[in-house]
Amino acid sequence: MSQSIVRKLVLKDLYLCRWLIGGALVTGAIALAMMPLGQVAFYVGCVSFMGVIIVLNVMIVMVCVVGERKEKVAHFMLSLPVSTTQYIAAKIVANCAAFFIPFAALLAVSVLVIKVTSIPDGFIPLTLAVLGYVIFYFSMLLTAAILAESTGWATSVIVFGNISINFVITGLLHDPLVSSTSSGPTVVWTTPVVVTLVLEIASSLIVLALCWYFSTRKKNFI
Repeated sequence: MSQSIVRKLVLKDLYLCRWLIGGALVTGAIALAMMPLGQVAFYVGCVSFMGVIIVLNVMIVMVCVVGERKEKVAHFMLSLPVSTTQYIAAKIVANCAAFFIPFAALLAVSVLVIKVTSIPDGFIPLTLAVLGYVIFYFSMLLTAAILAESTGWATSVIVFGNISINFVITGLLHDPLVSSTSSGPTVVWTTPVVVTLVLEIASSLIVLALCWYFSTRKKNFI
């Protein structure tokens, strides 16, 4: 029964996000298709692609968590035979699935586009490092939305995430090792890129673990 309830709640959230997921896949694919068409198209495609991923990240959390709390849907759901632990588990699983499934698909397509076009293969590690930060951004936003009772915290994370990603990109590009290998014909995993990726993934897992730990111990979730 417990697994059945969680599964139904997850499917409900995925259904609500179906247009967001589909829209992200289509617009992300269009942005990636632009990248090999020239220098200007490459820049526009990169910016558009990052925009699609970030908007997907923000909208999923705002619709499935913040929106439910604002519209009092969470009150109704928890009035049913659903425990707080089940509800939170469903929220974390559903949001992660709604984000990571299209994210992984677009990531795979982006690597394929780089491999089969004139874009230097050396651009792949930089791409993964930047997208790794979006994973951390998503983890922070989901945690803030679930733990905080006010939308102010989620808004603050969105502002911080949208600004800080520019510093991550700039910092990586200004590293001599990263900048020299990113335009090269082969994939080179430089120390800055590897360290950045490890920190991003480790931090994301820690944040999500803390989200689960503290949210399941809240006495008043709504």
